[in-house]
Amino acid sequence: MIYDYHLSVSHLDNRIVFYSSVRLASYHGYPPVHSWLQRKSLYLITQSPFKRAHWPILEKAIQGGVAVVQLRDKTATQSDLKDMALFLKPRLSAYGVPLIINDHLEVAKALQLGLHLGLEDGCPREARSILGPERCIGLTVHRWLSESDAVADVIDYVGCGPVFNTITKPDAKPSFGVDVLSRLCQDSTLPVVAIGGIGVHNIESVWRAEPNAVAVSSAIWTNPNPMLTAQKLSAMP
Repeated sequence: MIYDYHLSVSHLDNRIVFYSSVRLASYHGYPPVHSWLQRKSLYLITQSPFKRAHWPILEKAIQGGVAVVQLRDKTATQSDLKDMALFLKPRLSAYGVPLIINDHLEVAKALQLGLHLGLEDGCPREARSILGPERCIGLTVHRWLSESDAVADVIDYVGCGPVFNTITKPDAKPSFGVDVLSRLCQDSTLPVVAIGGIGVHNIESVWRAEPNAVAVSSAIWTNPNPMLTAQKLSAMP
């Protein structure tokens, strides 16, 4: 990786905000690393089905520390998913939280959003050519970092998991634990998002493995206090 540290200027609410950013060398010429990947971030995956009535829960989780949201709903039609993304995009933007679409390249393209792909869910190189250099693209690799080698120049992060057994995805691969996660984080040339069975009871051990982000779902959606839960999940050990 080649990093170029520089200062950028952003206009936010009529204020000038100076911040340091890191840029990562890539096939399309030093695109900016997405800001949530520059820090330890909490990544929330929506429950399925996701309804507009769930927005207050999501908003509380954002207020508690969620930094990025993935819209994942295997039960929704492409049209319904697009409608939900249209509903979420301005609300998340108001908090500075990016929205990533699971699997549906057409929706990501139409709404200029990021995309997350599974190994059997599409071609990252095709997705990059369609979405352009600025959109965030992630790829689930489970524990096999070699799966990302051929497309490492066109993706922004890899999803590694399940770290623990998970109830969110019934067909998930076998869990591998935090020791393997730690090795993956050390060996990966791309930012790592840890996922699978992660909750308040085990979050400290996950953060100690040094992933760039931790992805959760049921830990937030099944908890009566999503803001407090997000705060606990975001806290560094």
